[in-house]
Amino acid sequence: MATSQSRSLSIIIPSYNGAKYLSTALDSLPSVEEGEETSYEVILVDDGSTDATLSIAESYQDRLPLRIVARPHNGNWIRNTILGMGMASGRFTCWLHQDDSWLPRRWDVVCQFISKASDTDVLIHPAEYMDASGRTVGRWRCPFPNRSVELASNGVLQKLVVQNFLAASTPVFAASLIERVGFPDERQWYCGDWEYWLRIVAEGSVQYTPEPL
Repeated sequence: MATSQSRSLSIIIPSYNGAKYLSTALDSLPSVEEGEETSYEVILVDDGSTDATLSIAESYQDRLPLRIVARPHNGNWIRNTILGMGMASGRFTCWLHQDDSWLPRRWDVVCQFISKASDTDVLIHPAEYMDASGRTVGRWRCPFPNRSVELASNGVLQKLVVQNFLAASTPVFAASLIERVGFPDERQWYCGDWEYWLRIVAEGSVQYTPEPL
């Protein structure tokens, strides 16, 4: 991973033919002006899109600290996520899939977590399901109390090994964890996020907030 001019947060976006939803995902991120207090970077790794994905992404480069990496198509989002993670300079990392988006409060909560995260390695929270029009249709819940709390690694791991209750775009995790557990396994292209969260949680302390973000 890059270490020079380290930022607070690196947001990794693996994209492929995401023109229908990508603007919604990028619009949900803080603008450069809003993000000045806690610096961040966005790394979009495109898997050879044949639609307008790249041109849409390029149109955001004056609004977001966005780096675009165009790759030949390989059909493996985990491999492209790994590439983006390897380029990241943030002290913390998260993923953002092209058909996901941040709710308005997420940036504030993430900034608070990063500013206070002395011994806590991972932030997790619920997510909301949305339909194609952006209407909320349900909630992806976590099996924890309805309050913000620091959770023991073993307690989270025992529940996570039974069911993946973490949407791929929700966890924020310390770069130091990547150095300890490595990158996701690109062979696990179907459940690669679940397998990776198991490794991450096994090594790191967890902060949970019940607010879907």
